[in-house]
Amino acid sequence: NRLPSYDEAQSEEGAGINTDANKLAAVEIKVGTFEGIVTTLHREIERVLNVLDDRQKDMEIIKRDCEEKAKKIEELERKLAYSEVQVTQLSQNVLSKDNCSFNGELVWRIENWSEVRAKAVAGTVTSLFSPPFYTSKYGYKMCVRLYPNGDGMGKKTHISIFFAILRGDYDAILTWPFSKRVIFTVFDQSGGAPVRDSFRTDPNSSSFKRPTTDMNIASGCPLFLPLSRLQGNGGFVKDNVMFIKTQVEDVPGQ
Repeated sequence: NRLPSYDEAQSEEGAGINTDANKLAAVEIKVGTFEGIVTTLHREIERVLNVLDDRQKDMEIIKRDCEEKAKKIEELERKLAYSEVQVTQLSQNVLSKDNCSFNGELVWRIENWSEVRAKAVAGTVTSLFSPPFYTSKYGYKMCVRLYPNGDGMGKKTHISIFFAILRGDYDAILTWPFSKRVIFTVFDQSGGAPVRDSFRTDPNSSSFKRPTTDMNIASGCPLFLPLSRLQGNGGFVKDNVMFIKTQVEDVPGQ
């Protein structure tokens, strides 16, 4: 076997160096490419973060806007509710002032029940108000609000009934907060047992403070009467009429 000559050795060494240089150049190209990709990704991440930050600011603005609109809607609903009370009151006054109760009891005759209920189910008129009544001639002014298709916990499953204090002409000489027991009764016109529910007013609730608006927030019984009780041959509705009695009584010991 012949040993390579000096020139051959030099040539082979040069070829090896060139190969290593080529590999190094290829690695440098790849590194440069990766650096470019990383730089691009960093820029894209920054862009996405900026977009997300802008979206977050937009969401906060939208949230605040929705909260403000919700407050306005709530206030409008309260004004609308009292407008309905006023309409009912005016209608009753036109019919006869002698029908107003001054003994803390109201027997409310609700006519056209099927139409009232249909409007509640459709969401066009979800509640109705009773005529106002009083604990005495110079006493507290009150009314009842009824949801024929339920409200809150009783929505779509029960008739809900609530009691509200109205601003009266003699509030300045009455005792506040309003402290009474309120009893609701719906009559079975077929002679069956009536359904009753009651609650004692909470002196810490704004519902029973002296009214600063035309009507306080109503409070009562969202699960008053299951809607299932109106089906079949039940006597709670007869000749398309329902009768509901509200009694306001003193609390023993007070």
